[in-house]
Amino acid sequence: MLRSALAPLRRMAPLAGRRLATGSLNEPSPPMHRPSRPDKSSRENNVRLIGEHGDVHNMDIKNSTVTLHAGFCRHRTTLPFVGEYPCVSPEGFVAPNATVVGDVELGDKVLVWNGAVIRGDEAPVEIGAMTNVMENVVISADCDRTDLSLDTDGTGGRVEGMAGSVKVGTWCTIGANSVLRACTLEHSVVIGEGSVVCEGSLIEAGAVVGPGSVVPPGRRGPGGQL
Repeated sequence: MLRSALAPLRRMAPLAGRRLATGSLNEPSPPMHRPSRPDKSSRENNVRLIGEHGDVHNMDIKNSTVTLHAGFCRHRTTLPFVGEYPCVSPEGFVAPNATVVGDVELGDKVLVWNGAVIRGDEAPVEIGAMTNVMENVVISADCDRTDLSLDTDGTGGRVEGMAGSVKVGTWCTIGANSVLRACTLEHSVVIGEGSVVCEGSLIEAGAVVGPGSVVPPGRRGPGGQL
């Protein structure tokens, strides 16, 4: 019985002696080796490289380029509204980021440039041939009817029943950042950049509306004048 009890101790004796010889029991074990943690700048660089979410405020994008393929662009240049579809001439041009909605008819060689919006959601919009709609123009027939008459004497007379549609003649130029709302432009009219033509107004043939002008509701712009 005693021999069987001492047998495990005898087997452990050589190992214990070896540990005492090296002094490993009396000294702390060396720390476990761990890879050093990269500093913040290194982590930011790694984030930039792998595209993970993180602090990327120092990213240099001066030389970066993005190629937009029309087939993958979710923006639609023409949209139907309540069963009304835009009619665009095959000889015309609508920029990839412009928007034409609803009952809109664009004549031959009409150019609609970047960021322009033409809304025929409440009433029709008709734009004649060879007309140029510049960047960020908004043309809106968003009122079904207007109660404004043409104000020729400055008295501001009003009648009911005028259509809220937009009609633009041929060979017109509508400057960038302008707004047309439920108005009529005859042929060869120039609307200056940043102008606003309000509902019920009529701009006669050959007239020029200066940049930044506001044509009040129901006013008539005499033909051939600035």
